[in-house]
Amino acid sequence: MERPIIYIGDNTILTKLIYTPVIYLDPRDIVQAHIMLHGFWEHGLTANFFQTVKPGMKVLDIGAHCGYYTLLASLLTGPTGEVHAFEPNPAHFTNLRRSLLINGYNHANIHQVGLSNKNEEVILYVPDGGGATIINPGSEYQKEVKMKTVVFSEYFPPQQVDVMKIDIDGSEPLIMDDVIKIVDKSDNIQIFLEYAPTLWVGHDPKISLQKFADRGFNFYKVAHTGVLEPTTVEEVVAFEGPLHIDLKLTRN
Repeated sequence: MERPIIYIGDNTILTKLIYTPVIYLDPRDIVQAHIMLHGFWEHGLTANFFQTVKPGMKVLDIGAHCGYYTLLASLLTGPTGEVHAFEPNPAHFTNLRRSLLINGYNHANIHQVGLSNKNEEVILYVPDGGGATIINPGSEYQKEVKMKTVVFSEYFPPQQVDVMKIDIDGSEPLIMDDVIKIVDKSDNIQIFLEYAPTLWVGHDPKISLQKFADRGFNFYKVAHTGVLEPTTVEEVVAFEGPLHIDLKLTRN
């Protein structure tokens, strides 16, 4: 399939994912540069996401970044579904909003807030190569942006949800108690969670993850092929790699 790549100015290109949706991207970001060149990101996780999200579902994309998974969720749930994307980075938010508009995904809602356990104004540290975090700033973080964080359960009242994707660069532990409130209202919820031990410093991952195990969730690592590899809380906590693990949590 031929994929157009059109530069529209201001470090922004317009292209098409291999799965149909059109997307606005900033190619200075390494993730977005990969999507621009190949039309997809995280082949294995994407494959499992396609197997999981169905028409009419309610999906939360927490840490939407450029909106890749938001667009896929909007495509897969269809007009009878409901998608909520949370992304505090102003540049990502702007492009995501444009992407949703050009695709006509009116059932997708975007929220320019950072989810946390406090209502406050914080600094978002943004590196040149993509990603962003409110914690662990290092020398690679070149830009500081003021942003608002909100208490998850106050901003988005706990309710039934079918699928949740969580990738907020180390802030995951801050919202876990409120994620559990949603879990307790959602018998069949399936969760995609990025676990990066170097970003969870200062938080005991076992405390957060055990809450899901206690509620009957099975843990799987999502392989690059999309295959689910059974794992346990103990194995996840023992992971010390420099990168991260893509997890899927499901009661099924």
